[in-house]
Amino acid sequence: MLRKIRNLSIRFKIALLLNIFAISIIALVSVVLAQQFKNALQERILLQLSSIRHLKTIQIERILNSHILEIQTMHSHIDNSDYLDALAADRFIHIDSIIINNELAEKMTLINDSIIIEDISAKVNDGKIHLAYHLAQQNLIYTYYSTPQSIQNVLFERTGMGETGETYIVGNDGFMRSQSRFWIDSIPTKIESRTEAFITAQSNGEGVTRHLDYRNKEVFSSFSPFHFHGLKWIVLSEIDVNEALMPLKEMERRIYFISALIAIGIFILSGIIAWFIVNPVLKIKRAITSISKGEKTTIPVYQAKDEIGSLFTTLESLINNTEEIIDFANHIANGQFNKNMVMRSADDRLVSSLNNMKNQLIEIQERERQVQNKSQRLLMAGEEKERGRLSKELHDSIGPLLTNLKLLISQTDINNKIVEERVQNIIEEVRKISVNLMPSVLKDFGLIAATQSFIDQLPSTNQCQIIFMSDKEDESNIPLELSLNAFRIIQESINNAFKHAHATEIKLSITEFVNQVNIYIADNGIGFDMNKVTLGNGLMNIKERVHMFKGHLDISSDKRGTTIEIEFETNRPL
Repeated sequence: MLRKIRNLSIRFKIALLLNIFAISIIALVSVVLAQQFKNALQERILLQLSSIRHLKTIQIERILNSHILEIQTMHSHIDNSDYLDALAADRFIHIDSIIINNELAEKMTLINDSIIIEDISAKVNDGKIHLAYHLAQQNLIYTYYSTPQSIQNVLFERTGMGETGETYIVGNDGFMRSQSRFWIDSIPTKIESRTEAFITAQSNGEGVTRHLDYRNKEVFSSFSPFHFHGLKWIVLSEIDVNEALMPLKEMERRIYFISALIAIGIFILSGIIAWFIVNPVLKIKRAITSISKGEKTTIPVYQAKDEIGSLFTTLESLINNTEEIIDFANHIANGQFNKNMVMRSADDRLVSSLNNMKNQLIEIQERERQVQNKSQRLLMAGEEKERGRLSKELHDSIGPLLTNLKLLISQTDINNKIVEERVQNIIEEVRKISVNLMPSVLKDFGLIAATQSFIDQLPSTNQCQIIFMSDKEDESNIPLELSLNAFRIIQESINNAFKHAHATEIKLSITEFVNQVNIYIADNGIGFDMNKVTLGNGLMNIKERVHMFKGHLDISSDKRGTTIEIEFETNRPL
């Protein structure tokens, strides 16, 4: 994965980083805002539930106080049967019946005129709230029974509680006393509600929480104990979490929608920003790639004076320097050494190398000129030497023979046989001179045959043994000019071995391939020091002839003898 990311383009990486950063900020802000809104909403819901619970507690207390007031009024006329009958006919009276409870008097000790309220709903178990008001007077307990539907009506009032909100009463035994608005057909005293809120209210008093209610639904709950004249209830106001947090979910949907729009905008904006950042870099890349390929490069345009602008300035300098270096190199290639390049810094190795190369080329050119002049002088000297040798041979051999023939012819008594012998001698001498100038066998039969003929014609008085080897038995394919050049090299090498090395054995081999001929010459003479010897006419002549035909020459020499190896390509144009 990391390798794939590393291989992405810079533009994509910048856009990706910007998107990750922006989305992270958006996500963080969204989470913080949602959490703050959630906390504020929960606090508001719990506060509202507490207000509703407190209000209904006050209303229930008022109802019970009104009942107590009725009981006190009725009890003051307990001996007036007509009054009691009139009250019984009054539909606004909430007391259902009155009894004198002697059994309870024996069990309970009450202060005169005090009233204790007992919840007997679980005993009746008919789905309604049943209360017994015990009034003590003169060692008797008067019990007034009431079924206060008004309490249930107060609890069913759902103003400000939404669709799932309700306020209900739980008895001290953990079972409901008021009717459940969700389970209308169920008897409250059979619905157990020992929830977290109930347990906390019994032990710690009033409070708020989020828990599972008697339906096993998650609710926000505000609870408090209700203790009134011996009556012990728990009053709870609750609302389902799902309904209570509906505004939060709506807000979350809006946040997600807005975040998505912002993310899309940031994605587009990051792409544009990445393009503005990367596009100049791509221009630099294209320019550098063009420079690396040796192509002519146009200086890219960038107007800003920032860090990337500095890169463009450096690139412009690089392109100009490259063009100047190319122009300088072209001058050197054309042999124009009068131009110099100024080093851009003390460590400008490129320009320093070019200047050094120019100086070395000047030195090489001068050495080549000197070598060429020397070679020309040596060739001219060789030609003059050859002319002198030819002149000497004509003078020493042909000249006397012609003079002798002239004297013989001038005699009156001419012997034709002697004349023919003299003429034949002259012809043989001319043939020898002709063979030395251009062996006919070389032209007619090739290099190997000419070399063998040359070896055969060497003086028999020479004490040097020549071992000649060749793998070519049929006609040679070596061009005539190359054959003549190689033949002269062989002649020069063998003569050097005779005259200077004083060799007693010479090994000569000519190996002819399809496109190449190799010549190997080795002698057992006295040799010479390669580091001290100055190339004489013979070695210089050999070197020049090899160079003339673009061959390869390798000479090695020590006290054990000299070895010359030469390679010529037979198909290379001259």
